[in-house]
Amino acid sequence: MDQIAMSGNTGQGIFVADGANTTQDLLDALGAIRGAILDCDFPMPDATGDLVVNPGLINVNYTPSSGTPATLVQVSGEPSCAGAEGWYYDDIVNPSRIILCKSTCDAVTSDPMAKLDILLGCETSTSVPK
Repeated sequence: MDQIAMSGNTGQGIFVADGANTTQDLLDALGAIRGAILDCDFPMPDATGDLVVNPGLINVNYTPSSGTPATLVQVSGEPSCAGAEGWYYDDIVNPSRIILCKSTCDAVTSDPMAKLDILLGCETSTSVPK
C-alpha cells in the first residue's frame, strides 16, 4: 500500500484495522484524506451555455463541521489577508483563480467536515455584515 501511495505522491498508505474502533478509525482516516486534498485555490467557474460568470457576482461560502454556513469576505489581494478570513482573486482585472486567505485555508483544511461552495449571481460580499 505504501508503494502505491508513494507512486501517487501521497506519502504513505492509510491502514484501518478491524476491531472495536474500526468505524471511528475509518472516519478519522477519511477525514485526514479529505483535509489533505481540500484545496484553497480554485479555478474561476467556466462560462458555459447561458451561464455568464461575472467576477463582481461571486461569493464563497464556508460551512464548518458545526454546520453554520458563512459567506467569506473578498479582500483585494494576499496582503489584505493579514488577520482576515476571506478570499481574493489572483488578478483583480482578469481573474482566473479564487484563492483563500491563509487563515481561512488553515481553518478549512483542518476541519475534516468543512464544505466550500462557490456561488454565482449575487453581489460579492466585500465587508463583514454588521
